[in-house]
Amino acid sequence: MTMNKARVKGVFCVCLLIIWMSGSSEEALLERYQFDLGEVPGDVDIRIKDASFGHGDALARLRLYNADTLPPCDDIAIILIYPPPPLPPCAPPGSTPSLRLAMTVERDVEPVMVSLALIVSHITLQVRDRSGSVVLEHALEGFSFGDSASGLWNRELYLPLSAKTVEVIFYGFYS
Repeated sequence: MTMNKARVKGVFCVCLLIIWMSGSSEEALLERYQFDLGEVPGDVDIRIKDASFGHGDALARLRLYNADTLPPCDDIAIILIYPPPPLPPCAPPGSTPSLRLAMTVERDVEPVMVSLALIVSHITLQVRDRSGSVVLEHALEGFSFGDSASGLWNRELYLPLSAKTVEVIFYGFYS
């Protein structure tokens, strides 16, 4: 009888530990990137490459650049071949000059390698102008790469030219 009580207490403690760990890790800050555009207006092209995203085995690339240097989408010819090649980036019709933020997280796991699952619960983006006022806040859905699985996630966003600082925060964990 005492052995069963001890077993039940052990299972109960393990369950509480799992619940506590899962609750606390969903809001864990995985990685934070900040672009500071300084005081000089003009062409912007800032690149960040993080070879150990979240202190793990994924690669993150972020690029902030002027979107008005892109050709309009109307000027891109459609090529009828299969499989179709990727289209070059272009500015949407009628778009005003803006900044473009391109974000990529990728992981390439060899078949014999063991890798923890990468779980990103959500991503927040905050853009501030020169006075420090928030001009844009955006929340993006998360993504995940399974245990020992390769993966690719990317997003591109247009940001206002009034941006002075851009902060991107990834929340999640490796499990």
